Amino acid sequence: MKKVSVILATVASAWIMTAAAGGVAVVDMKEVFTSSPKVKQLKDNLTKQFNTKHEKLEKVRAELQADIAKFQKNKEVMSKDDVTKTEADLAKRENAFQMEQSKFQQELMAAQNKSLESFMNDVKNSVQKVAEKQDLDLVVPDNEVLYTKGNKNITKDVLKNLG
Repeated sequence: MKKVSVILATVASAWIMTAAAGGVAVVDMKEVFTSSPKVKQLKDNLTKQFNTKHEKLEKVRAELQADIAKFQKNKEVMSKDDVTKTEADLAKRENAFQMEQSKFQQELMAAQNKSLESFMNDVKNSVQKVAEKQDLDLVVPDNEVLYTKGNKNITKDVLKNLG
């Protein structure tokens, strides 16, 4: 039993020394997202891609709201048939608008997720390059660290590497 304890203690000591030989660093992900030119470029691309459709939907919304307000104002003087037809038409248009808006939001979310995934892959690659260059064993987001002694922040290096 003593042999097993001695072997375990030796292995544990060797593991601790190996872990201490490398290093631990942190990255400020908030700064990466706010300072990276790639994030601005991704936002601009999404705006260009979806702005026309968004403006079209806003125009349809404004027209629909104006028509509803006009109907509410005039329905007292309209015939029952006209009221029924107009209500059906407005309901149909409102339903179509809601479906288009939902479709637009799904497309926008999918594009945002794809862009975010691409950016995060770039960040991971940048972190890996910096970590290998600086012989680091572990890099964690700084907001997930409660305490470190000798905090090594590599955010600026990661941002430089991102380009």
